[in-house]
Amino acid sequence: MAPGTLFGLALIGAGVFPFAVSPFLTDRAAKIRVDWFQPNLERPAFKRRSVRILRFMAAAWVVIGIGFATYGLVSAR
Repeated sequence: MAPGTLFGLALIGAGVFPFAVSPFLTDRAAKIRVDWFQPNLERPAFKRRSVRILRFMAAAWVVIGIGFATYGLVSAR
């Protein structure tokens, strides 16, 4: 298997994992931020914003990974 394909698959995995765990991670981050640092922060709004940012970044990693994997498969012929 071409190194580009393996790298692309690794990027896809690196994107899928944060996409799946982003609600749990942002809930914890929102709880810590509200309890320790900013008690007047709206926790649900912070959580929604953070989930949206993390999922956008994860989707970008998946798209980049698909591009690398496809390029690796095509160029290996």
